[in-house]
Amino acid sequence: MDSNQNSRSTAEDDPVLMIHEKSRKLREKQARYIQKQNSRLIKSQQSCFLTDEDWSHIIAQVKPLNDSQVSALRSAIVHQGVPEQLRGKLWAKLLKFQESASGHLFNLYSKLTEFKNEEVENLLEKDVDRTMSELKLWREEIHCGNNKLFNVCKAYANYDNEVGYVQGLNYIVALMLIHIQEEETVFWCLVYLMHHKNWRLVYTQNFPKLKSMCRVLEERMRNELPRVLRHLQE
Repeated sequence: MDSNQNSRSTAEDDPVLMIHEKSRKLREKQARYIQKQNSRLIKSQQSCFLTDEDWSHIIAQVKPLNDSQVSALRSAIVHQGVPEQLRGKLWAKLLKFQESASGHLFNLYSKLTEFKNEEVENLLEKDVDRTMSELKLWREEIHCGNNKLFNVCKAYANYDNEVGYVQGLNYIVALMLIHIQEEETVFWCLVYLMHHKNWRLVYTQNFPKLKSMCRVLEERMRNELPRVLRHLQE
């Protein structure tokens, strides 16, 4: 009997050697799988890479993006990230601020900021100062008309009486102001996000969208992380 046959029979007879052999085969299989996945990821990243010129072209395009552009843009955002200097312009484009504004009076935003709403103003007076306070933004006096965060949140509360102003909305507005900067553009982006994308349903009575999202999360955890879900439910 040759040495190969001897080693094979020894592995078959010894449980410990059998376990080691199975572990070795499993590691090799995992290594091949990881290599294959990495190869796919690299190809995906290469195929969805957008140059600065590509980003600028998408932002400047007047007609709606076609399906292939949307697909390429989605992949680029995930794998590549949006260039910092173009992020605000891209957000404004994707949130279709011009479409939101087009169906309203041209001076509606300024009217909404001027409309008196003491309840909302009192809430905002507390929240504006503590919104991303470490960045020391939006320090302007709120009643002088120059505080962008106060203006946008107040305008939206006057625009959408059902939602009004709720805590948490200030952080969404703040993040958009950091990148988009122009406050009226931010306001119309917020209108599109809340009404056309239905995120206002997170804040309306009984929180229907929030409950729907929780159900989706629970179902995914039940399928993918059952032990974690059981722990959270205990």
